[in-house]
Amino acid sequence: MMMSKTLALAMALSMLIIGLVPICTDASSIDSDRYIEKTIDDRIDINGTADFHAQADHKNWAGTGTKANPYIISGLVIECDANQTAINIMNTDAYFSIRDCSMTAISQDNIDKGSSSSGVELVNVTNGRLSDLAINGFVYGITIFSCGNIIVDNSSMSDAAYNGLEARYSNDIVFENNSVTRCDAGGVDANNCDGLLIQGNNVSFNSNYGFNLWMSITDSLIRWNLASRNGWYSGHAALFIAGTGNTIYGNILVSPGGPNSMPAEYGSGADNKWNSSNGVGNFYGKNYNLWPGKYTSFLGDPICSTLDENGDGISDVSYKPKNGGSSYEGENEVDHYPLISPTSAPRNLSATVDSNQITLSWDDPFYMTGCIDHYMIVRNDGVSTTRINVTGASYIDTIGNVDEWTSISYSVVWASKFMTSGPSNIAVGQNPDCPSVSIISELGIKVQAVNDVITYSNSTVDPQDVLVQWSGFDSDSTTMVYQVRMDDGDWVDKGQATNHTFTNLSQGNHTVTVKATDNDNNLAECSKTFVVRKHVQMSVSCFPVVDGDNYDLMLKGKAWDLVTGDAIPALDISIAYSIERGQSWNFQAVSTGTDGSFQVTIDLDLKAIMAIMLSTCLVDQYSDSCYYYENVTYAALTLEGRDGVFLTKSTSTISDFLFSSNMLKFNVTGENGTSGSTSIYIPKAEMSEVEGIEVLLDGAESTYSIESTEDYWILTVNYSHSMHQITVNMEPTAALGDSSTVLMMVLVIVIAAVVIGIVLIRRRRKA
Repeated sequence: MMMSKTLALAMALSMLIIGLVPICTDASSIDSDRYIEKTIDDRIDINGTADFHAQADHKNWAGTGTKANPYIISGLVIECDANQTAINIMNTDAYFSIRDCSMTAISQDNIDKGSSSSGVELVNVTNGRLSDLAINGFVYGITIFSCGNIIVDNSSMSDAAYNGLEARYSNDIVFENNSVTRCDAGGVDANNCDGLLIQGNNVSFNSNYGFNLWMSITDSLIRWNLASRNGWYSGHAALFIAGTGNTIYGNILVSPGGPNSMPAEYGSGADNKWNSSNGVGNFYGKNYNLWPGKYTSFLGDPICSTLDENGDGISDVSYKPKNGGSSYEGENEVDHYPLISPTSAPRNLSATVDSNQITLSWDDPFYMTGCIDHYMIVRNDGVSTTRINVTGASYIDTIGNVDEWTSISYSVVWASKFMTSGPSNIAVGQNPDCPSVSIISELGIKVQAVNDVITYSNSTVDPQDVLVQWSGFDSDSTTMVYQVRMDDGDWVDKGQATNHTFTNLSQGNHTVTVKATDNDNNLAECSKTFVVRKHVQMSVSCFPVVDGDNYDLMLKGKAWDLVTGDAIPALDISIAYSIERGQSWNFQAVSTGTDGSFQVTIDLDLKAIMAIMLSTCLVDQYSDSCYYYENVTYAALTLEGRDGVFLTKSTSTISDFLFSSNMLKFNVTGENGTSGSTSIYIPKAEMSEVEGIEVLLDGAESTYSIESTEDYWILTVNYSHSMHQITVNMEPTAALGDSSTVLMMVLVIVIAAVVIGIVLIRRRRKA
């Protein structure tokens, strides 16, 4: 059992996030050095207040057992059999504190769950506090039965054979800043309790649930807890609660990710509030990715909506925890303000310089998911990076030698016992006696796609002409003069101007440098690297070519720069085509000529549906790629009694092709919400005009455009996907539909003729 737990811990710790992002510290990291070279102390067993007084007097425990002077039991190292309780206190209202102690179970391989052993067991006890304890290996870490006014804080419970913390029929219990890990059942288990305060705990890596608050938990506050990697891939939740009047917010609840697991569940009779009064909910995530079959980060991936118009990290869409199998519908169990990310960073960091002091100030984060222990400032002076722990939301950095620095950048994070937030914005303190210059313009062509519309910025003249703009600062200079150069070229004097345009830049990477000089001949430089690259657009047309018994499909096209309109010569294009719906592909390469045009023929398989894809790629010196794709489906066929090859071209997927001498019928399919286009190529050698042709879309007549080339009429119909049936009647007056329709009409005519004949015969007989 111990080996499996060690392996589980190693796997768990290997998944922790490192760096200035939300992280979980080692949950069992209570300093063990303070127990070195201490003797092993005896177990403690107290029953009644009088017994407490007697043992305190005998063992010289500090205090008198009153509120003002509680008994203090500290510094103990207890090792005992795994089936024994290390500290057992019963039936007392004496005030006491047990702190800075370790309780370790030995012989854990022979543990008996029926022994109900605990590191600390309290029964019918009030007025106690358990602080900074390290408890390992019992059936339970801490058990609290029929107690009140008990505080458990800053302690670790690990490797319990059952639950880490168990509370029954108790009121006014505080469970704060503790870690509960690697327990064989669950982390925190409570029932029939009122007025609990559960905050700032890390309850993770337990075999089943994280928090199991069942059988009527009432009027309790559960906030700022981290529960992740409990239950692994089983169906258990990070938090389960059944009860009323509870408030639950600011928690990070991450499910194992299995098909039946959820971050939060509620049970029968639940009527709780899942967010704070100022509109802060909980973060809900899962940390197992089913498709690759592996765990993601410790804090998981968010599963609630990421819609957040005001950017405060709180979703604009509510989230409903799972009904844990009860008949109660739980219509009130809704988190109206779920959190999009596990933590919110400090906001609006600013740096104000006054002589040799830089004053930093910032705003608190939008929301908290941990009890803030301190803020940490990350300071970078260009030579080294240091970290400074501070309390409060401001700090004054005093500079030793004001003549030896130019600028210092800062960011700030908040830290709790188990969490560290991401960094705030960066604020820069600038030496008022040193000049600075910054390039502020967008360099090179920038491409942005908004609602499927591609826009190109900084391209008003030519993508190879680049406008460079800069901004300078110096506290005691009324003016500064500037120089600028591109790559290793000559410096261009710009005087007091703050912009310059470089022309005819070659494709690839470039570095522009701006140099500023103040009134005292102090210098400052700023460089920026960017890329000049082309953006490919391509036109493609395809036509059948007949040479005796051979059929080919000729592809003609041209490539040009979408921004400038210039042809792109010597561009390598890869052509892939398949007649097996992509199961296998044939490939052919072609390059554009000096005018950007290309031409290639590929074998045409009549009656087969061919998928053709053209692709090309421009790669600059940064290995930054610009791709172009053209993906079209073709079907070519000859019709009985007609000359030439009829061609169907579609941006959709073609299937279920039927045809006769006068009719083509097929289905086109595409992704919902997208547009499709299908063209029918009709040889002019066969039909001199096409005005009377009928094109039906799902049985209804559809409009179409007509394009004329030297050899073909091209009829094009447009539509919205998903799936449609297209029918082309080339002789609509003669076309009566498919064979079943024709047979039906013939049958009707025959029946009518028979009826008419019978009537005529009867009339003759009467005559």
